[in-house]
Amino acid sequence: SLGARAATIAGIEFNENPNIKVEVMGFGCPALLSKELSEEVKPFVTTVVADSDCVPRMSMATMVNALLDVTELDITSYANQDVTETVNELQRIFPTLVNESTKQQMLDNLNNLLPAPPNNPNAPNRTRMEVVLYPPGKVIHFYRDGFGVTGCKVPCTFFKEIDITRRMVHDHLFRAGYQLTFLELMRQYHNDNFYSFERARSNEPRN
Repeated sequence: SLGARAATIAGIEFNENPNIKVEVMGFGCPALLSKELSEEVKPFVTTVVADSDCVPRMSMATMVNALLDVTELDITSYANQDVTETVNELQRIFPTLVNESTKQQMLDNLNNLLPAPPNNPNAPNRTRMEVVLYPPGKVIHFYRDGFGVTGCKVPCTFFKEIDITRRMVHDHLFRAGYQLTFLELMRQYHNDNFYSFERARSNEPRN
């Protein structure tokens, strides 16, 4: 991330010299340029983002907005729905044990354990900060699509909010994030579930 950031800034400065032309490819580069400048450096800067990597999405604005999203989320209704579906499934599987009376008693007891809803659920949401920093240049986003890993070009503004997932930090790391992403891509490409970078290197012809 810091290396990609430094390389991007160096690339911008080098390309201001008419006698020097460089191209930059960064992995997990932080959000550091405005939308306009990010578009301007597209000819020589490419940023690669692994799935829900939080760093290319992270700026003061996106962190504040994510915190507001989390604190304003009312989980009570979602939890109530999960409880109801679970008890209905128990009644379906054990109809002789869970009759309507037992079902209602279970729902009442479980719902009493749920957190109370916000004091004023009708209160307007607090204003979100305007996002002004984005990852630089052309952006290639690799993501899990449920069957494997897919990649596509996306605008820098695609990363205007933090994707809050269990892998948002892991996806930024080398072994747990980018290496794992490209390993899965190569296994798909070669149609070989046992493909490894080590084995591929050992099979390279030697001079």
